[in-house]
Amino acid sequence: MATRITPNYSAEGGGTHQSGDKLGAAVARIIDAENRASDELEMLEATEREVISTIHSVEDGTLSTLLYERYINSKTWEQIAVLMNYTYRRITQLHGKALRKIEDLLSEKTKTFP
Repeated sequence: MATRITPNYSAEGGGTHQSGDKLGAAVARIIDAENRASDELEMLEATEREVISTIHSVEDGTLSTLLYERYINSKTWEQIAVLMNYTYRRITQLHGKALRKIEDLLSEKTKTFP
């Protein structure tokens, strides 16, 4: 719509009641959308840093690796099992254990910072 240059003639010769600066309005909307996207990207990056920090807080290297591969690298359970040389069933068991460790870490953090 912003790039359409077709003139709009009316019988009165005074034009229509629409804003005459369609391009300017479209550019303003684009800039607003870019600013919102930038803000959301910053928020997502901060969340990712927090998740990575929490994963690295898990002292057991096996559990930390499992969480990192799943939640940061988005690997499937099967891919993680092959990578870590475990069975699928063992990986899912370790995942439960890893989540309990994360719960413990987060509950300790909330006790420290009310």
